[in-house]
Amino acid sequence: MDDKTPVYSYKSSTPPSFEQEFQRALFASSVTGQICKITGALSSLIAVLVAFYALTEGYGAAAVTSLVGAALLFVAGAPLIAFGTITNEQRKQTALLALQVWETKRIDNPDIGPYRSRTTFQMKFLLLQ
Repeated sequence: MDDKTPVYSYKSSTPPSFEQEFQRALFASSVTGQICKITGALSSLIAVLVAFYALTEGYGAAAVTSLVGAALLFVAGAPLIAFGTITNEQRKQTALLALQVWETKRIDNPDIGPYRSRTTFQMKFLLLQ
């Protein structure tokens, strides 16, 4: 990348439309949010699988204990699942708000180019390297 090329330049012949960027913002999610949701649910899922294994092997008391443990782990993991959901929703709302502000400013000043989301910028940055 040379010094004369602006980082935010858009060299593609067809910039993404507002609808494409809106769909991208609508489905934006955070990696950490997804990890929180998976981690919160995974512990109780493992306990349920242990309970079914214990049941098939004939250990009824261990199966009941594992199911109780699964219920407790699900209750304990619920805040982590909620935190992941909140993180994802916050990421989505931030992306939609950025798109809305950009479009409003673009209407006021037509010289501003098309909106480039974080993913569009990252892909462009990787292509320039």
